[in-house]
Amino acid sequence: MRTIITTLTLLAFLPTAATAATFSIDELAPGEGHEGDCYTWMAREGSAVDESRAIFEDVGGRAYIKIDGEVFSLHASGGDRGEERSTAKFENKMAALTVVEDVTIEQASGADNWGAYLVKGKLKVTFQDRTQTVRVKGKSVCEAPERSSVPSDRKRPEGSKPPAAPSPSQPGS
Repeated sequence: MRTIITTLTLLAFLPTAATAATFSIDELAPGEGHEGDCYTWMAREGSAVDESRAIFEDVGGRAYIKIDGEVFSLHASGGDRGEERSTAKFENKMAALTVVEDVTIEQASGADNWGAYLVKGKLKVTFQDRTQTVRVKGKSVCEAPERSSVPSDRKRPEGSKPPAAPSPSQPGS
């Protein structure tokens, strides 16, 4: 009888343990995130500062993260972006996914870092009612095609041009 009660007690805790299971935040492979020249990438704080280790990419109004092997696109839904500190909230409501970014920003130094800023802080990732907080560091870069010396495997292919900007309409024409 005691064995049955013990077994039933353990079984009662199984659904709770299954619900508490965690999710993995994976590195984005080249081509899985942004497709522009200006973006911020973040890797886990303990890893080398290397874009190939990025777990999160923020391009302003949109961001990308890979969870359990699936890449999710998120839309900005709030925050406060400043010159020394930035907070931002990104959501994908269909996937029940929210990422809150809280980072400090400083100018990168050196000839290889034209237009680059270092970022360091944390990401609070909530996926289907489960939450993880990850310490991150990375870089915010704007790869001007004519001046960029910031290495990136995601640059626009050689010889391609950005889409032409529409010319502003003038009053009276």
